[in-house]
Amino acid sequence: DKFFRILSQFEPFGPENMAPVFLTRNLKDSGYGKTIGQKDEHLKLFVRQGNSEGFSSVGFGLGSHWPVLQNRKSFTGVYSLEENHWNGQVTMQMKLRDIRVE
Repeated sequence: DKFFRILSQFEPFGPENMAPVFLTRNLKDSGYGKTIGQKDEHLKLFVRQGNSEGFSSVGFGLGSHWPVLQNRKSFTGVYSLEENHWNGQVTMQMKLRDIRVE
């Protein structure tokens, strides 16, 4: 949360000040992942790196990666951080932009 507050100080993001994008290697779904959307076109994962605490993530348009990720294969994720506002609660999540299975 503290890191996200620091990132927020760089706002407003837009064409001349794009939101930061991060890359993390050796991510794995913790076993709670699934596809979402009417045609299973999106991913909802709870990812970990090593023994770290898990982190909620969503990947719009990345549902085709699910057959490989459900076997807990390592992957590299490119993502931005965002606040997820759902049912009156605010949580941090990774917004996956792309995935490369390792």
